[in-house]
Amino acid sequence: MMASGDQGTVVLARSDSGPVAGVVVESRAGKLGVLTVAGVRESWVASRVFFFSGVRISSGSAQHAAAAVEAFVQRISVMAESADLAGAWELLGGRADVGADELADLLFSADGSEEQAAAAWAVEKDSIHFKMIAAGRYAPASEAAVTSQLRERAASAREAEVLDRVHRAIAGLLDSGRAAVMSDHDVAAGVGWLSSLVYDGPEGRDGRRGIGLLGMLRGASPSEPGMAAFETLVRLGVCDPDEIVSIRANRIDAPFDPAVEKEAGRIVAAVAECSRQETFSWQAGHGPIAIDDESTKDVDDALMVKAIEGGFEVHVLIADPASFVTLDSHVGRAGLARASSLYAPTGTFPMLPRVLSEGALSLSADGGRPMLDFSVVLAADGNVIDFRIVPAYGRIESRMTYDGADLMLSGQATGADERLRILAMLAEALRLRRVAAGAVMLEKDEYHVKVIDGVVSVRRVPYASPSRRMVAEFMILACSLAGRFARNNGIPVVYRRQDPPDRDAAERLTGLQPGSRAWYYNMLRTLKRGELSTVPGYHHSLGVAGYTQVTSPLRRFQDLLAHVQIKGFLTDGKWPIDADRLMNLFAELESRVEIVTRVERESRRYWILRYLDGFCGRQVEGEVVARIGGRVLVELDDTGLVLPVSAGAAQPGARLRLVVRDVDPRRDSATLTPA
Repeated sequence: MMASGDQGTVVLARSDSGPVAGVVVESRAGKLGVLTVAGVRESWVASRVFFFSGVRISSGSAQHAAAAVEAFVQRISVMAESADLAGAWELLGGRADVGADELADLLFSADGSEEQAAAAWAVEKDSIHFKMIAAGRYAPASEAAVTSQLRERAASAREAEVLDRVHRAIAGLLDSGRAAVMSDHDVAAGVGWLSSLVYDGPEGRDGRRGIGLLGMLRGASPSEPGMAAFETLVRLGVCDPDEIVSIRANRIDAPFDPAVEKEAGRIVAAVAECSRQETFSWQAGHGPIAIDDESTKDVDDALMVKAIEGGFEVHVLIADPASFVTLDSHVGRAGLARASSLYAPTGTFPMLPRVLSEGALSLSADGGRPMLDFSVVLAADGNVIDFRIVPAYGRIESRMTYDGADLMLSGQATGADERLRILAMLAEALRLRRVAAGAVMLEKDEYHVKVIDGVVSVRRVPYASPSRRMVAEFMILACSLAGRFARNNGIPVVYRRQDPPDRDAAERLTGLQPGSRAWYYNMLRTLKRGELSTVPGYHHSLGVAGYTQVTSPLRRFQDLLAHVQIKGFLTDGKWPIDADRLMNLFAELESRVEIVTRVERESRRYWILRYLDGFCGRQVEGEVVARIGGRVLVELDDTGLVLPVSAGAAQPGARLRLVVRDVDPRRDSATLTPA
């Protein structure tokens, strides 16, 4: 600990920017009161001080003391720059330690107070050849340590040189407003660092380089490095300002490997060859109808119905890629890795190559396709009299849009199809049976978001669309029949089950109008998360037991796995995957599907916010769906967005008219105020 007689002593200490000097004014409780070169009084913990010099300066005048310390630092800095520490280290390599006076004499041929201070300053700045082991004593570092640190220092110098060069290249482009030219090595490196920061995060080497580059470009480290890097890439013309970052970050937009595309081409040829041997036929005007949105290309389901004695024979026809795609094939492994197709407002990122999912394996009226036929005999009240599942090969008779089907079912279109009327009647009977079994009818308007040539459109699709409800009922029926078939035959499949809500869940719905937006929002939050199991169970919200998904094998790999199991039993009498391996595959797929679902949700939300941005300064309407502290959550009528708003005492269920003040889609924020 410093003695009181050391007042006025010049001491050297460590700082983030290197060694510094000051004049001791006082010592108290392990801390030194020091006057710095800037004439500022600071408190230094004693552990920071690495050298007490023999130089003393009067601290009576702060200005005089600061000037004297500054002159002292200039003198010892000059000496330290000339110090040959490497030479001294070689001479003293066999010594255990050396005193400050002897080290100063070796370095400067003198061992005065300033020379000793200069030696200490040089050792501190160098930090390679000598280590301080006690006050005024230094130990030569080992040869291995010196070699290692010299290599690190050389690498750091090279890194700094590269960073400086890249900084100058990128800064020049930004200043001139020119786009990045990737043939320039330095520009390509900078773009790579910034891209790594955006898509992979700051943890990796290139991500850290990106942060360093941004600090040089902006003069300070950015508070949102990922956002700052993206904005810089946009300015460089590398990124589209409307890019959904999470799509690339999760490698969802990666092209299929050439081996996958080549194998897909062989499958296309094989499907065409088999189309000459269609096994599924129907009388003209009574064949299968596929009902989808107009833009749908990966058609994976169709319906057919005919009246028979005592009921109706319904065929739920599902595309069957398992007929040509094996799990150990290139296409199969690619589908497993992707897990699911992603449907973004700007386009689809398919699970399987497009030549298959939108071509050779998509149900079409142009040619035969492999299908699984869920053939069921229904009574008029929706009771299942009999059913079977059989592989089939054939084509559908026609395609129809939901809008067109709705017009026919409502009688607003000429040439109404009797098949639709019968299917709608049976679907309503199936629905009523599910309601009687305890199903929760989660009927809510949907919002279709499309981006064409940069223009965003949002279309509200009423939940009451009869054709959508009809198709949904038959898809639920097919999944229930698949589960029953697997259970009856001991086929391992993965069932989806859901327990009922806790008893106190009903409190969330108290006072809310059933069917309102607020009721729906809170009802969803009472439901428990679904579970996967190889043992069939009850699915509360669907009102069915033994539910296994099979209706979207072109879009969901989990559905394709169910087809593999059922097809294996139908064709060979055995299933290819045991229960344990199946659950492991589903767990892996579930994790990936969650990522795809999240990215899809982010993409939709971004573009809906972009759409809302066009309403700035205008009024919109919505319904309060919940309160959070002093704010409310409002679901907007025209977009379905749920946004926080400061709206006083408004309660769930209340209608509000709001003014759109500001929207920032990139930061997922919007400011709305009551009109």
